[in-house]
Amino acid sequence: MTHTMAVVRARQIPPSLVVECAGECTHIFPISRGYAFPVLLPGADRPVMGFFCSLYCYLALLPPENCCGSA
Repeated sequence: MTHTMAVVRARQIPPSLVVECAGECTHIFPISRGYAFPVLLPGADRPVMGFFCSLYCYLALLPPENCCGSA
């Protein structure tokens, strides 16, 4: 079972629920096909679970930290 499916089952969310990506795109997808990661919303004290359409959308939100070199 994937991490996302574990989150969906633990929260009793229907796997076929269609959601919008928590990233900076506008993709809509079934929640079971997404990637679940905690995100801290502006002004919030604690992170909430966000569902992303791809790992790229999640990684695009992370600020570079102690980054050096090139890829």
